[in-house]
Amino acid sequence: MESIKLNKKFYSKEKIKKVIEQFKNHAKLELIEEKSHFLIKLDEKDSNMTILKEFVNQCI
Repeated sequence: MESIKLNKKFYSKEKIKKVIEQFKNHAKLELIEEKSHFLIKLDEKDSNMTILKEFVNQCI
């Protein structure tokens, strides 16, 4: 399972949720909120780093 960490200082939870909603037809993404960062997990069957890179670009 691919995942990526986003620092809470630079990304908002609301923005991340909006982007996850936009990606729901392309991949199953899971948001896990941790102390200092958000962990975004990509479902194994959708495993593709290109999707995660595009996801981060959309969150900026």
